[in-house]
Amino acid sequence: MNLTVKTRIAVSMSIVLLMSVATGGLSWFYHARAAEYAALSRAAFERSAWIETLSNQATTFFGEANDLALGLDAATTAESSAEYGEVMGVDNDISVFLSRPVEGFGEGELEKVTGEWGALRLAVFAWVNEHAAQGSLPTRLTLNPDGKVRASIDTNIPMPDEFEALDENEMRTTVRSKAEAFTLRTLRGLGVDASAEAQAAQRLELEARQRALTVMIVSFMLSAIVVLIAAVWLYRTIATPLNQVRNTAERVSSGDFELSFAYHGDDEIGALVHAIEEMRDAVIMRVKVMQEMAGVVTVTAESMRVAIDHAHEVAVADDNIVLVEALDEVGKRASVLKQLASQMLDS
Repeated sequence: MNLTVKTRIAVSMSIVLLMSVATGGLSWFYHARAAEYAALSRAAFERSAWIETLSNQATTFFGEANDLALGLDAATTAESSAEYGEVMGVDNDISVFLSRPVEGFGEGELEKVTGEWGALRLAVFAWVNEHAAQGSLPTRLTLNPDGKVRASIDTNIPMPDEFEALDENEMRTTVRSKAEAFTLRTLRGLGVDASAEAQAAQRLELEARQRALTVMIVSFMLSAIVVLIAAVWLYRTIATPLNQVRNTAERVSSGDFELSFAYHGDDEIGALVHAIEEMRDAVIMRVKVMQEMAGVVTVTAESMRVAIDHAHEVAVADDNIVLVEALDEVGKRASVLKQLASQMLDS
């Protein structure tokens, strides 16, 4: 396959560039996946912390409500007012907490938590109101239009149907059972799921980062190998032939015209070799012409020398001094011309 020098360089650079783009893209992909898993892990941990906070607040609420219900009979008006205030304060904190946005819950999970909490708090309020009624206390818990609870002389909180036939102890047991179901089953189950999801996301994040690191290491090694192969290929197909052409050209310049060039490609180097060969042939042709001309000059100078010697003898015999001197000068120049021609033939 005869490729031009430009094509070889372009192919080598393209291969190296494609390797860099491919490995860089794969590394970016794993880094992006790692970032995605990290975001999932953070969201799961935040959801787990949210659930734990809600569970602690709900436990505090149940404790305060239990203390309020059990202490209504013996409490003074001031003490009962303080207890009412603590229950309402915790309930308001939970309402504010539930109003905060939280992400990552499955479909209907957050609605289930909110719904269970709403039904449970109404059952607790009804139980507290029942204790207040049994103790003949005037204060009741009632709901405002905005859903917040306040103390009043009457109440709009209905008694759940399941409490109608229950005595005080049974009602308390039912409320406690509902509270434990909410905190220990619903919230803990969601917390366990969130923790498991966070751990799984962390594991996937670590695996993605390890793969990204592996890809970077492997890509570096492959890139180094590809660059080395490309360099060797370019050296063998460009530098080596050029060195051979240079050496051959130097020997031709020293007069060794019998050498031939071993490179006969169709690329730029082949064009250079062809041009040097044409130059060599032209030089050989000119040298032959010069040698032929030098041979003619040598023969002519020798003939002139013979004629000059004969004329010189005649001039001496006639005692023609002027002609003798002129013939001597011409003889010297003929000798110089013969020497120059001889030198041309020798070179």
